[in-house]
Amino acid sequence: MYFDCFKIENLASNHKHSQNSFNDIKIIINQKCIFSNFYLAHFLIIKSIFIQIIILKYFLYYFLDLKQKILDGSFFKVISTKEACSNYLSQILAHIYCFQGKDFAFEFQYIPPQISNESQFLDCLLDLEIFLLSQFELNFYRKYMNIFVSKIKKIF
Repeated sequence: MYFDCFKIENLASNHKHSQNSFNDIKIIINQKCIFSNFYLAHFLIIKSIFIQIIILKYFLYYFLDLKQKILDGSFFKVISTKEACSNYLSQILAHIYCFQGKDFAFEFQYIPPQISNESQFLDCLLDLEIFLLSQFELNFYRKYMNIFVSKIKKIF
């Protein structure tokens, strides 16, 4: 449980005891605060790592799915229009935002550009990478994105 150090300390200072008793109370309170903050900090770090792993998992899932569709030639058969291609990229971001726990309606501000050829599609992917890095600071997925983009470049 998290202790509000300042509130407890104020209560202790108002208590009618000798100065030595107050100091004893203050030491106990501070130890409790340090103890609880230590575990709270570790909980938040673990929670942050867990959320980032979930985001990475779904990010990779959608991009690997996309890569497979490009490799087997079905991507541009299914997604043949500019709007459909943009919608596909928007869908990827929507899922990432859901697992990040953000409100999609208010937080989602990335609008993919209109795409008419493979070169523009590649530019859009790179733009998407920059957007994701700026939003979530997921530097550890960069190597996966670089591998994916290099394979796309070979295909095109």
